[in-house]
Amino acid sequence: MNRAVWSIDDPSHPVLWTMMERGIPSGHRFLVPPHRLEDMEASLAALLEAFPGAIKAHTQQAIEHITVLTDINHPRYCEDGTIGLTMIGPKDTMETPPQGTNVAVYHVLSAAHGTPYSGVLKGWQAAIEATQDPPTTLGIDGAYWVTLADAAGALLRLGNELYNHDGIVNICGRRWWSAEDTWKELSMLSSRNSAGLYGTFTPEHLEGGLEVPVKVETLSTAGHLAPRRPELGPLHTLLETATGEGWNPTTPLRLGLMMVLADLATDRQP
Repeated sequence: MNRAVWSIDDPSHPVLWTMMERGIPSGHRFLVPPHRLEDMEASLAALLEAFPGAIKAHTQQAIEHITVLTDINHPRYCEDGTIGLTMIGPKDTMETPPQGTNVAVYHVLSAAHGTPYSGVLKGWQAAIEATQDPPTTLGIDGAYWVTLADAAGALLRLGNELYNHDGIVNICGRRWWSAEDTWKELSMLSSRNSAGLYGTFTPEHLEGGLEVPVKVETLSTAGHLAPRRPELGPLHTLLETATGEGWNPTTPLRLGLMMVLADLATDRQP
């Protein structure tokens, strides 16, 4: 992985925050707005104790860095020398490519604050806890789910290679998951989690779960029943050039949904 210095405008952005958590131990460094430095140093104190100096203020920059902006109203958004970063929600599109390079992260599987599908996933969990039955409508048809860890990991691997593409670099999962299949898996995991917390675990909790056959899809085609997947060719090619390995997200759906349950548990803490 190429180590880089990243200048970011919003360190609390879910993708950028995950980049810091994953990137700092790998040797990446981050420049944040001066007024956010103290908060970031406090929030990541344990990490910075092991890797001092990994986060500094923008005003201290005197080295080559990669600028990533999430504010589409920023005057430098997607100009030469900057990378725009956008998370795409269930009803969002990015049909008109902005000037410069923009990374569009679709179908983020996370209930963390600020992620596009957090409302849907929180609604599902509330329904599971109330009745164990799916609501009349699940709110979405499905998604090409990708975790924050996989999306952030791709950006860290890309590094300066991002500047070699003019246009949109899409990030999303490679396979389509229907809302029904995602719901069933979340319901099963939530049931196991509750049983473990309250000491009501039974053999039945070890049964069930998805038995979906492994389906390998090429980068240029998707399942005939699924909506067209965002084009992943640029991402795959850039990753191959940068690291010798293309786009291959490694987090299984079940692990991603376990992270969702962790997000929801954290959200409830006082």
